[in-house]
Amino acid sequence: MEARAEHLKARNYRSLYSVTTALGVGMLVLVLTWLLRYRGGFAWSSDPQHQFNWHPLLMTSGLLFIYAQSMLIYRTGRNSPKKRLKIFHALLHAATFVLAVVGLKAAFDSHNYAEPPKPNLYTLHSWFGLVAVIIFAGQFVLGFASFLYPGLSRTLRQAVLPVHVATGIATFTLALIAALTGITEKTIWTLGADYANLPSEGIMVNFVALFVAFFGILVLYLVNDSDFKRTNLPEDEAAESIPVLIIVSFIVDMFALRVLKVAKVALRRGLADAKAEVTALYDFHVENGGKMVNFGGYMLPVQYADQGIAASHLHTRSSASLFDVSHMLQTEITGELSHTWGWRVCELKQREALQMDADGFGLRKFHGLSQSDKTQTMTSVFLSCSPGAGCLSYMESVCTADLQNLPANSSILTVFTDERGGVLDDLIVTKISEEHLYVVSNAAMKLQDQAHLLRALEEHKKRNAASDIRVKFFEPQERGLVALQGPHAARVLQRFTDVDLSRLYFMTSTEAAVCGSGACRITRCGYTGEDGFEISVPAIKAVDIAREILKEEEVKLAGLGARDSLRLEAGLCLYGSDLTAETTPVEAALTWLVSKRRRERSDFPGADVVLAQIRDGSKRKRVGLVAEAGPPARHGTPVLDGGGDQVGSVTSGCPSPTLGKNIAMAYVPTALAKAGTRFKLKIRDKLYDAVTAKMPFVPSNYYTKPKYAPAPSGSVTSRNINTLKINGVFLVCECCGRSVLIPYKYHTDNVSIVWWYKERRGARAPRRREPRGPSPGPPLAALLQLAPARSWGPEARPQPQVRPFPGIIAKTFVKMWTKLIFERRRRDLFLFGRGPPWKRAKDTRRASGAPAAGGDDGIVGGPRTPQQVAAQRRLQQTQAQVDEVVDIMKTNVEKVLERDQKLSELDDRAGMSVYRVSPKNCRHRSRRRATPPLPHLPPPDFLRFVKCQEVNWAEGFSNSVRAGRSDPS
Repeated sequence: MEARAEHLKARNYRSLYSVTTALGVGMLVLVLTWLLRYRGGFAWSSDPQHQFNWHPLLMTSGLLFIYAQSMLIYRTGRNSPKKRLKIFHALLHAATFVLAVVGLKAAFDSHNYAEPPKPNLYTLHSWFGLVAVIIFAGQFVLGFASFLYPGLSRTLRQAVLPVHVATGIATFTLALIAALTGITEKTIWTLGADYANLPSEGIMVNFVALFVAFFGILVLYLVNDSDFKRTNLPEDEAAESIPVLIIVSFIVDMFALRVLKVAKVALRRGLADAKAEVTALYDFHVENGGKMVNFGGYMLPVQYADQGIAASHLHTRSSASLFDVSHMLQTEITGELSHTWGWRVCELKQREALQMDADGFGLRKFHGLSQSDKTQTMTSVFLSCSPGAGCLSYMESVCTADLQNLPANSSILTVFTDERGGVLDDLIVTKISEEHLYVVSNAAMKLQDQAHLLRALEEHKKRNAASDIRVKFFEPQERGLVALQGPHAARVLQRFTDVDLSRLYFMTSTEAAVCGSGACRITRCGYTGEDGFEISVPAIKAVDIAREILKEEEVKLAGLGARDSLRLEAGLCLYGSDLTAETTPVEAALTWLVSKRRRERSDFPGADVVLAQIRDGSKRKRVGLVAEAGPPARHGTPVLDGGGDQVGSVTSGCPSPTLGKNIAMAYVPTALAKAGTRFKLKIRDKLYDAVTAKMPFVPSNYYTKPKYAPAPSGSVTSRNINTLKINGVFLVCECCGRSVLIPYKYHTDNVSIVWWYKERRGARAPRRREPRGPSPGPPLAALLQLAPARSWGPEARPQPQVRPFPGIIAKTFVKMWTKLIFERRRRDLFLFGRGPPWKRAKDTRRASGAPAAGGDDGIVGGPRTPQQVAAQRRLQQTQAQVDEVVDIMKTNVEKVLERDQKLSELDDRAGMSVYRVSPKNCRHRSRRRATPPLPHLPPPDFLRFVKCQEVNWAEGFSNSVRAGRSDPS
């Protein structure tokens, strides 16, 4: 509703302003026609009578029309930068003052040089007019000194502003009265008694007066109506830091009539910021004390009044900061997807066949399954299809990313390249679907990127006449883009959206409502090295969303200064400094942006050059530099080797608030790009030591997709869980894709039972042990059958609280161990111990406190102590809770098996099934995977996939394990 009301106000203002301007132009046309047709035209000092005709024309042009425009500019440009409005306001006032002075001179000269001379300043018109000019001149000088140069303090400006506005309106009213009285006096003195007969000149003059009156009434209405007023904001200090000398020289040159020279100087220097565009959040930044600068053609805050750049930087690292990145170019690419279909016969390994099924590009016609000693293969006929002339192939024609294999709602960083392999721009492409892409690129390259994409679109349509690709560029006035960055960003944003952000991982995207505003695209990415989000919102809702997020205590505003230092610590490039058209991805250490498939096909612009550099190496390379002392190196700083020869130059540099050192990025010869190489930085004719360092300078904190499910409740340790094979059932680590063979830690709050293919090639075979137990029977019975105790690694380990007799505990433990059945074995997987097995067994003997057989009290050698009784009670309670947990698990397993009565048949045909268990801290996470993890994809059709079922354990048991207690009660 508020947006609609604002829209109606803007439309009403535009309508009234158009009518007012039309009346003003009509007024000037009628005055000019009156003077040319009835008053004999114009002259100067040689003809005093016709020289006076300049007076009404200049006064109506200056003190009425131009003066009115100077006041209305704050309504017309209500969303424009205040700095630009002030400059235009001052320029229009200067023009008004010049016209008023020339008009007064024409009137005085025509009176003084007339024969005989005429008296001056005796009419009411002359009094009104002279007072208006004097007040206007005083206001112009005081306003210039108060609001432009040298400028008053913020408090005084806020106090002077209402007086300045009221005086301006009063001056315009006096000028309006002077114009009406002047027209009346001139007509009466010229026409005399004939005026009563209403001659044609009288009619003309009456219409002039009507136009003047209606024009003045509408101007006063527009200026005073509160609906059309610009919101009064605190004066921005940054807005006052304009090139004052240019304004002063402009006024001087205006008096000297050197307008061309002034325009040339203003175009080159002082009015550069006047051309800068604004984002939807400009007024919001000014309201919050943002220091606005021109960046990439847009007015953006470099910092805020409440904290400096370093403080904003550190706050982003520790909490969360809100950035305005609406200046970046947002592009939407849509187009239908076409395919080329054909049959092909292939023999694939099971995992490859499974992947092809899941990709959606293979429809199996028939299957043949063959067994071998080391692996299983299948011969299949696939109905295959290849992507045609869709938006993916169009976008791949200009960048280096593999968009065909990019999952839906995923993002990827890529670059535009030219035929020489140079980087034209870096951008993030989000694949919403096969027919829909969302692209964010740099604002400084806006025009070049638009031209590049449109040129590529024309070429694409020439090659594919049936292509229906549409490219839409969003202006900052259409869509805003805000970035919420920092370790607390997810916590804050989760309060304003219903989407589960814990499942939105780094470089993934979704569309959801934010602060009640729909049509918002949330992408988990950023330019700071921290976890964060970029939120594309309708421009009309950008301010409301920013205000709501800023209300959270964890969030503060941050500007361009903090964003630059954060991205430099993260080792991220800035186009125009670290990346240019003369830089290739290999030289910029961005080889990973060229995907494997694109390298194999060599189908991106500049592929020959880039692939040759990948194969043979490049002559130079981007490196990070760290300097312990001295001033920070800036763009262009020479980099010298040990011999004093320049070998490169710095592209970006700044002090690092996090490290307390100066950091920079530079291009140096590849032979000198190793970490630890020492250089000299030449800054202000002085040399400072620097050493190359690996980037990022500060480790990134991205929320990457985990290989395990969250919500831990405990852990289990086993020497060899791989021996849990019963009728093809395996425990498999989701992190590394192996069958569990060495100690891992697992979650148990949500264990999913999934029946899958599992190759044996990737997992080491278990060591030979004693017989594995009875042969498998029906699926459920096999799942619950007994296995020998020695083939099991985990054991129950209550929390040690007492130190009972070792011998008694040892006998008790052996008795318990021999009586365990499979349900107890399953219990052992979820009662977690720590440390190696021998330590766990020792701790268990010390901690269980259960009595052994013998004696009235079940203890050999004497009566029980209170500590032993308490230990036995705790152990009995633990066993009771374990039995309850096992019953819950058994019930859930039965439900799963009931949904597929052919489970045993599937085991026979498909090999083995897998219990997919989520690791908390897999030791292989940081190592290269021996085999890829099992895909989260449906298996082939003939496997009759059994849907995942979550086994939700008892709440009390989960809480007790989280708290580290063995006693569930």
